[in-house]
Order: sequence, then C-alpha cells, then structure tokens
Amino acid sequence: PWEISGSNLPYISNKHYVVAHNAGNAGYAYLNFPTTVMPHTMRAKVKWYSAGGAGDEALVVLIAGTAPLTDMVHCIVNRDSFNITVWDNADGGTHHGVGGVSFPLCELDTEYQIGMRVSGNTVTFEAPDGNEYSYTDAMIGTHWGRNLCYELTAPVDGSVMPKIKETAVQW
Repeated sequence: PWEISGSNLPYISNKHYVVAHNAGNAGYAYLNFPTTVMPHTMRAKVKWYSAGGAGDEALVVLIAGTAPLTDMVHCIVNRDSFNITVWDNADGGTHHGVGGVSFPLCELDTEYQIGMRVSGNTVTFEAPDGNEYSYTDAMIGTHWGRNLCYELTAPVDGSVMPKIKETAVQW
C-alpha cells in the first residue's frame, strides 16, 4: 500500500496526487516493496498548473532508496531542468551531485511524462521533452533500493498546486 509522510501530507484529488493546500514544505507518498523486489523504473505524468508564486518550479521529485527518505537516488524535476543527487545519511545527509541538464520550458496545463530508471551504477532520466540523459556514479547502485517515493513541493502561500497523475512502477 501507498504510505504518506511529511509536514505537507499528500492526498488524492480527481485522480491526482497533490500536496495539502496552503501548506509549505513537501509531502511524500511512497511504496515499500518486499526486500526481494527492487524497482528499476518509475514513471509519472505531471502537469504544472501555475507560473506564479515562490517555489512553482520545484514540482516533483522522484526517489528510490535503500530506506524510505534516507539513503536514496533523488531527482528534482523543474519546468525547464532536472538535477539528480544521491543522498547519503551515513555522512549526515550529504547530497552527492550526479548530473542534470536544462531542457525547453514545459508549458502550463500540459501533461508530460517523466521517468527514472537504474541499471547497476547508471541512472537514466526521461525528461519531459522526450530525451533521455544517463549518468554513472559508484554511489547509485548502493543507494537505489526497494523504496519508491514521489515527493511534491508547494509554496507556503498555496499559489502553486503541483500534481502527479498516472504513476507507474516497473522492475
């Protein structure tokens, strides 16, 4: 079953996964797979609904980790870029940079597919413009695990309501 956590708990509205209205910070929804199953691909369809307000660019984060919300491969997706890091709680939560790129600005109210998959020490991001970008780092294989997570962020003033639609997990 899906589990939720964070100061800004997510909920389902009209078949969309959204964060609480007029609340800041982030909300997380995650799946804890059995130890014998490791998700290797996760995809979501996303929309940006607003161009104004603080934080509107930080729409969605795709995460998979060896433990929920701790050691993980973490990809922040903006309207015009993405950035992949590895979070390692063994050294106090350091964010180890893996890679990222800019792409054409996503239109508002338009649905895009994004995805992230791993093979060994290589992570590949499927960008909203349809291109794929791959990065190899020794930390990827040791921090990509059985816990899949989607994170949404919203500004405190509630001016932006990011949504995820039609999530999929493949392994």
